[in-house]
Amino acid sequence: MGLKPVEALKKGLKILQTEVKAKKEHLQAQLAARKPISPDDETWLDHDGNLVDFVVVVNTLETASDYERELTRLDEQQQSLVKKLREAAGEIAKAVGKKHKRPEPKPKDDTAKAKAKDSKAKDLVFTRKEIATLQQRIEILDWYQANGKNQSKTAKQFAPLYPNL
Repeated sequence: MGLKPVEALKKGLKILQTEVKAKKEHLQAQLAARKPISPDDETWLDHDGNLVDFVVVVNTLETASDYERELTRLDEQQQSLVKKLREAAGEIAKAVGKKHKRPEPKPKDDTAKAKAKDSKAKDLVFTRKEIATLQQRIEILDWYQANGKNQSKTAKQFAPLYPNL
């Protein structure tokens, strides 16, 4: 019988921790003795040797009342961490090579459209959804009522002003 999903993630985390442990302890001992370490080792400690993100994902999924729903709420980076944990636990086979079941679609030559999309994406920065203040609500409702009570027009009017509403 297979492991429960959270148990598999915990197993993968333990395996990753044991793989990282020896090198991490060696580098931390050098730092404690005030000996210099290479820039590559510093980068390794900050990225591959740092398993904090993995621990956070496992704790999030472990404390969730509904594992599947919480799994869908994770962002792309967290989803990739879950995949790595599953691979480490041996739950799913690692992808070997760069072969895909379906070939990736080739990009079209519409570079002008692509550049326009990129510039729009760079202009708008979405952090998180905000709640409108009373003043913003009044401003939006006044415009809505003055312009024919059309929600689509109102949304288009205020999207550039308040992109996070």
